[in-house]
Order: sequence, then structure tokens, then C-alpha cells
Amino acid sequence: MNTANRSRPKRERDSSMLRAALFSLAIGVIAFAAIALLTFSGWLDGFDESALLVFRSPDDLTDPIGSRTIEHFMRDLTALGGTFVLTLVTIVTVVYLLFDRRRDTAAYVAVAVALNAAANFLLKEVFARLRPAIMDADPAMMSPAFPSGHAQSSAMVYLTIALIIGQTLPQRWQRRFALCVAALLTLSIGISRVYRGVHWPTDVLAGWTLGVSWTLFCWFLYVYVSRRRGIQTAEPNRTPTPSSN
Repeated sequence: MNTANRSRPKRERDSSMLRAALFSLAIGVIAFAAIALLTFSGWLDGFDESALLVFRSPDDLTDPIGSRTIEHFMRDLTALGGTFVLTLVTIVTVVYLLFDRRRDTAAYVAVAVALNAAANFLLKEVFARLRPAIMDADPAMMSPAFPSGHAQSSAMVYLTIALIIGQTLPQRWQRRFALCVAALLTLSIGISRVYRGVHWPTDVLAGWTLGVSWTLFCWFLYVYVSRRRGIQTAEPNRTPTPSSN
């Protein structure tokens, strides 16, 4: 087999990464546009109100259901998707990757997270949706609601870290476990935003959609560029096979 034939499967694998990146971005943009169209046309008003009231006490809509312990738990959970925590997690991840001499991966994380945050800020300003009126604070005094920054950014940061960690794990179940933990954390943070009454459900859905699609786009693109440049994304920790004598 000549060199051209041997390199063909590699080129096909590289091309599949690029196609996967573009496909992820396209699906995310289309899904987000659909959610935005249905939301601001009023089609999802009933869904937003019904889903929001599920977490509210019938006697006092400003009071979420559950005990004080549950309220405190949800407050702590939602903080995991806040700007301070996610920024700290991102910085720690980037610094670790730099110490591990994985400068390309560190740059990928830093740029992807920064662009995600910038996109969320711009979209909030474009749509300028008010927060739910059941909040104790004045909704007009807070940042716009659509899309949810907690949902979008937590999906981006935690799923990206899970993908990076997964590249160093030898077993498939370990990689899936890391992704499941990140996904569960992202879902919980989004639900906590609705529970606390600071976001409409469609704000969270839109944030999840953008966060997941942007994460996949950046990851597939990063893998594609790394392969083209001949850079390994990570060195898996594999258990050595005993040699036979």
C-alpha cells in the first residue's frame, strides 16, 4: 500500500471532525433561533408560566416550594454556574494545562470560554428580556434574561473540562462517567435558576442549546486542528501490558 492510500483514512477522519464541528454549530444556531422565535412570538408563554409556577408556593408566588434546606441547596447549586465560580474554574484549568505543557489545549479553553461569554452578553443585550416578575428584586434592575448565562456558561465550562479529562482516561465508562457528571451538573444549575425564579424556562433552554452546541463545535474544531498540526490532544493513561517471557 502506498503512502497516499495509507494517509487517506487519516484525512477522512480529520474531515469528519470538521464536518462534526460545523454540524454542531449549525444545529445549535437553528435550535436557538427556533426557541427565540417561539418565545418572543408568545407561543411558549403558557409553557414558561406553567413550568415556573411548578416551583412556586400557591399561597405566595415569591416563595419557592420546599423547606429552607432545599432553598439553601438550590442557592448553593446555582452559584456553581455563576461568573465568579466559572471564571475561577477556567483559570485553574488553564493554569494546570500550562504547567502540564499543553499550551494548545490551554489556549483552546481560554478562547472558547471567552467567546462563549461574549456571545451570551451580546445576545442578552439584543433580546433584552426581563426577568420573571415574581422575583423579590426588581427585574428591570438585573441583566437581561435571555439566554441564561448560568445555563450557557456552565454547559460550556463543565462539558469542556469533562471532554479534556476524558482524553486521559483509558476506559470508555470512565469517559462517559465524566461527561454524565458534567451534564448532570449543567442540568441541575439550569433547573435551579427556574426554581429560584430568576429565569424563565425558555431562557434556560436557550442557554443549554447554545452552551452545548458551542462546546461541541469548539471541541471538534480543536481536535481537527490538532490532528492537522500533528498534535496529540492528550496522552491517555493506559495500564501497561505485562510482557511474556
